[in-house]
Amino acid sequence: MFCRVTKACEHHTNVSEGVSIEDSKILLPSGQNILSLTQKWCHLLPDCVDSLAVSPSREVVAAGCENGQIALLQVKSGQKSILGGHPGGVLCVQFSHCGELLLTGGQDGRVRLWDVKEAREIVSHLIEGVGAARGGEGSWVEHVACAPEGVHFAAAVGQSVFVFGRSSTGELTVSMLEELPSAVTGLAFLGDGKVAASGYLGVHVWNVTSLQDKPTLLPYRGSLTCFSSSPDGRWAVAGSQEASIRIWLLSNPSYALEMGGYGYKVTEMDWNDQNTLVTNGAAEPIVWDFSGAGPAGTTPVGCFGHSKSVTTIAFGRGGDVSPSILVSGSRDQLVLLWDVSQFEPGAPHRCRPLAGAIAPSARAIPNKVVCAAHGIVMVAYNYEAEVLAGGRIKGLCATIGTQL
Repeated sequence: MFCRVTKACEHHTNVSEGVSIEDSKILLPSGQNILSLTQKWCHLLPDCVDSLAVSPSREVVAAGCENGQIALLQVKSGQKSILGGHPGGVLCVQFSHCGELLLTGGQDGRVRLWDVKEAREIVSHLIEGVGAARGGEGSWVEHVACAPEGVHFAAAVGQSVFVFGRSSTGELTVSMLEELPSAVTGLAFLGDGKVAASGYLGVHVWNVTSLQDKPTLLPYRGSLTCFSSSPDGRWAVAGSQEASIRIWLLSNPSYALEMGGYGYKVTEMDWNDQNTLVTNGAAEPIVWDFSGAGPAGTTPVGCFGHSKSVTTIAFGRGGDVSPSILVSGSRDQLVLLWDVSQFEPGAPHRCRPLAGAIAPSARAIPNKVVCAAHGIVMVAYNYEAEVLAGGRIKGLCATIGTQL
């Protein structure tokens, strides 16, 4: 399935400035008409969603809420079940590579492992870290990661990284690794028996089989904001405070690139199955090709259609959605759909949106998106409410399925 768009959503009570809907189409401020995505189902969740993850099958989505609950949502039907979660708030969620387990972290200082099918907790572990905010009995768990082999998983609190091993009986072994010079900003398994954490001065990499050994450092001169590795395991990429991305070739860490020109710091990135990377950091999602020899000397694709900074991005994956399909959300209240294989040549190449959806109210900002199965995009909207002091506070969050 490439893209199926029918009539416009009927739930919209507000449109962004300069945006209008007419005859199932959205008119962007640029003057471009795009088709409007169809709403499939909608849930109002009890609080803002800070983390969103989709299972490997793309059939289940987990949404971690600020009130501590975790919602498990069936993509096709919209059926919802609630996990007890983390008192104080859920900070991170990730599915195991088999899709049967969900790993979560929260403000209660615990890492929790859940059985997705039975919607029950299997085990939890309290951890304390260096330089971490405290809540409940332990430290805020802000990052979690699952290893491809299904035995190990990791968590980060402040400057500390913990690696867990799970036996066939479900018992846990825990290793606390050498602390980083600053708070961890990204955490991932690299697929070759290594785990990596980003922060100030670069990315630290450990071998899971020798966790007490000195880590390898992928160096950087400043602070990194996020981190991930390519699906083929060849590249490590991190966003930076300096409005750029840093790239390392893992087989030769001394080979490093830096790509700049972003308007803001890069805080989010996603890969498709063809080793194509998309990043935020501007009003335009920027797409880089890491296949072949990598991005050096290539021209990126800029996705032009948003009028404000991009808040969230996700590539399509799975048999029913082309890997060139990209979805982005922005502070302009739009969720836009792109085919990044179609662009006008230039520097950068220019891609135009195919379709989109408008936020359901005047204060709704798309906070997280994922591309799921059955041509469905999941969008978590965080609502902002005016307060007398002139600032803003978050309110209720809606998670909406829109059908491609």
